[in-house]
Amino acid sequence: FTNLSNFEAFFNCLSTPSSEKFSSIETNHFVEYLTQKGDSSLILRSLGNEYPPWLRCKLLSIFLDLNGYMTGILHQESTLAAQLMTLRSPSENIAILTNAVLLSLPIDVSFQLNGVKMSTILSGLVRQVVEKQGLVTEVVNLVNAINTHHPIVLEGLLTTLLMKELEASDSALFQTILGLVVKLRQLPKMLSKLLLHLRGRTDVKKLAWKKSDLALFGAAVLQVPRVQSLEMWKILLYHITTDCLPWDQEHGSLAWSVSVPLLSTLLEHAQLSDHNLPAPHLLRVKNLLDQTLDQVIKPILEVDLSHTETVDFLILVSDVLDLAELLTNYRGLSFEALPKLNEIVIKKYSNNANLNLNLALYGLRNSNQIASQIWKSYSSKLVENRDIHRYLKLIPAEHLGSLCDGEDTEELLDTALYSALVVRSIMSKHVETNKSRALP
Repeated sequence: FTNLSNFEAFFNCLSTPSSEKFSSIETNHFVEYLTQKGDSSLILRSLGNEYPPWLRCKLLSIFLDLNGYMTGILHQESTLAAQLMTLRSPSENIAILTNAVLLSLPIDVSFQLNGVKMSTILSGLVRQVVEKQGLVTEVVNLVNAINTHHPIVLEGLLTTLLMKELEASDSALFQTILGLVVKLRQLPKMLSKLLLHLRGRTDVKKLAWKKSDLALFGAAVLQVPRVQSLEMWKILLYHITTDCLPWDQEHGSLAWSVSVPLLSTLLEHAQLSDHNLPAPHLLRVKNLLDQTLDQVIKPILEVDLSHTETVDFLILVSDVLDLAELLTNYRGLSFEALPKLNEIVIKKYSNNANLNLNLALYGLRNSNQIASQIWKSYSSKLVENRDIHRYLKLIPAEHLGSLCDGEDTEELLDTALYSALVVRSIMSKHVETNKSRALP
């Protein structure tokens, strides 16, 4: 590219309705190279910083156009462009497309090609390959590279990328999406757009969050202001009550599978019981919690859910109860109906192997009437899965004697509290025995 004026004239002939067939030694060599299917990466690698930005933009546009993505650089009424159009690939060559972009970055995204900015061309390319190819390795690498150099290009694609992330079982793009959203301060907006998009999708039957994605979302929640957490709670609550209830198995199940895990993760990570939370925000938390109980949890108790939906529901109930208990103990709020609600949940799902153990612990702490029943049903799981020091005081007195026979309680033998409780249990048994022996 020693004579740039020749290439300026060459590209002008390509992009305008012209019958001229511009010819020079350099441009003829370039056309011959394209005709012989020369490697585009060799040309793009040769472009150093000494070349003007427009050259990189136009070369990239030609390579994209010839390999499956129309950029508009080749005008339909150009004689010279017609010659190159015969070289177009009949299908999308994902490897060449992504490699060409990777070698061209960073690029002048404000440069206009026939009135279209390069940012728009890159955004359109990403949308096309994502929708046609899914989140294959080449596409993920392309998105990550654009996010590194020109993240704003991806702003309009977040919903499309999120949908593909939910559909894919092994994609690792969610961290990139969340990082961009947090930088743009658009986490609530992202959720709103995603859930609104779901309303119009009748072709999608199943979506699911990966555990790693929910963990990343929880970490992102910790990075945003509390007011954004409250806004996200409000958005999720609105879409659950609007899109899922009254329960519609066909579409409600889809919205449920996306929104409920997000709400559970939000409640778990947002630290909404923190003592630094201002009083106006605390009032909003109280109102949102009451609405969640009345508008989501109570109505769903009347619905027969699938296995996966039941697991998500029990996790949500557990997180709601945990938050309510923290607000009661540390912020002085009152939720008198919660112990009764927990009893209803435990009774309904008492034979369900997926009953969240947090619900059992909450019942031991707050529901004296069914504490004995809870311990009988879940003692083995609690001893197996929990630090026994955490719930020693919660064990009903009549069951303390049996606890000392377990192999998992040896660590408690030297503790004064455990010894006192066991002695109390044994003495209670002697009292009952003496009563049975008393003369009438």
